[in-house]
Amino acid sequence: MSHNQRAYKQRGFPLEIMAETETFYGLDLGMSDSRLEERKRKRLSVRFGNGKLEHLGYSSDISLQGFFVESRVVYKSGAVMNFEIKTRDGELITMIGKIQWAKKAAPRLNHILKSGMGISIQKFLTGEEIYLALVSE
Repeated sequence: MSHNQRAYKQRGFPLEIMAETETFYGLDLGMSDSRLEERKRKRLSVRFGNGKLEHLGYSSDISLQGFFVESRVVYKSGAVMNFEIKTRDGELITMIGKIQWAKKAAPRLNHILKSGMGISIQKFLTGEEIYLALVSE
């Protein structure tokens, strides 16, 4: 049983409504976490968009290869776009990233399930050293 299925069951929701209330793009609910690298829990402001940084989200974890951004705006997997992470010190990290997977929960379930995207970093534009320092903290 996947994490999301357990979350539904624990809260008394029938599993049948999961398919009705969530849209998953490129995410296999039954897959196990195959990442070998350590992730650090970091909640930082993330702006993103296709060319223009028009959407806002927050990171929940980061690693050397990428990060998860929580957001109500979710693009399909495979999209390549610009990201800007703002550290607590106000430093900016800009990069190009690819959406590896994405999930969107129904708005009424946002307090239970996270909507967002798993991002793999393709290229740093600025602040690579700052990002690497965050991962190593």
